[in-house]
Amino acid sequence: MTQFWRYDAGEAFTRLREMPNGSVHCIVTSPPYFRQRDNGIAEQVGMEDYPAAFVDRVCGILDEAMRVLHPQGTLWLNIGDTYADRANGRRATSSKRSRGRSQHHTQPAKTNTIGGAWDLKYRDLMLVPFHLAIELRRRGWYVRRDIIWENPSVQAEGNVNNRPHRSHEYLFLLTRQPTGYFFDRVIGRENHLDDGDPELGYGHAPRSVWSIPGQPFRGNAAGNHSSPMPYELARRAIAMGCPAHVCASCGAPHHRRVETSRQRADGTAVTGAWSGDGGLRQAGATGSAHDERTIIRTVGWSPDCDCADASTSPGVVLDPFAGAATSALAALEQDRSFVGFDLDPEAVDVGRQRIFERLGPIARILDRSLVADSGDMQRVA
Repeated sequence: MTQFWRYDAGEAFTRLREMPNGSVHCIVTSPPYFRQRDNGIAEQVGMEDYPAAFVDRVCGILDEAMRVLHPQGTLWLNIGDTYADRANGRRATSSKRSRGRSQHHTQPAKTNTIGGAWDLKYRDLMLVPFHLAIELRRRGWYVRRDIIWENPSVQAEGNVNNRPHRSHEYLFLLTRQPTGYFFDRVIGRENHLDDGDPELGYGHAPRSVWSIPGQPFRGNAAGNHSSPMPYELARRAIAMGCPAHVCASCGAPHHRRVETSRQRADGTAVTGAWSGDGGLRQAGATGSAHDERTIIRTVGWSPDCDCADASTSPGVVLDPFAGAATSALAALEQDRSFVGFDLDPEAVDVGRQRIFERLGPIARILDRSLVADSGDMQRVA
């Protein structure tokens, strides 16, 4: 199957239920943060009365996403935190906010006027990302890594003068199984060669702190989509977590086969054996370790299945909260397929326009979206 994309309006849980089992290989998403912005849309995520209800809602959606994700797939979940105060930690009374509620989730017991079942105190940091990760783990996900997204371009927090200003968010890597999932550590290595060849790299294995400037979106998208996740954040997650090639029959990923060697700065080879990602010199090696690097060269791809059909398809990236379509752009520009939806029709229109403007005529050729019709999601398999 050739590369494709589709981006339609719809509620995440409902849309996911229309998708077949194991039909995507990587989920990269950033749900609306708890009580950060009210779009005034019924069923919107993020405006629940209590943080525990927010966590339950997001986990319910990701429960369904687990079914849709291939067993060897990965989930990259970006989520921010906030403080308990009279605006976002208890039942809101504003007439502006939506009255819609998901039928799939129940309200937690209200044991506190601010935090509900969490017993938050006024001005407590809610620790929403950690509560979310722990609940996802309880529901069967494996939490494989917490990544700090450090945003060097973040604005100062107004008149805050009694604590450090926030300049980071969290990105969690979650999987369906403890081992055997797809993770391309080669393409994730830092300090790739200057010629930009993705098949030839060196440097450290990917680390758990990513310094990436934020990219406020200046388009017409409303509400939660005015500040999407930065493109580089989505690009890295997809590069490491979504296979470039999968079996066209069963969807199993193809893994990169590599050869490694050591090379000095002048290009000459280093003799002797090395170990680890930076290499510790072993007996018999010659040369200085200070001007040397590990060279990793891709020599092919190996299927992770025994299917007789040798044909392949691009891996499929899913974003159930696609907003301004940043994850879609990162997927399509790395030759993956993409499936996304968002509750806000205006955000979908803006996101689709961004894809058309960025990719040009090829975007319309690859588009399988059903903007006016919910359609049959079986077509994405």
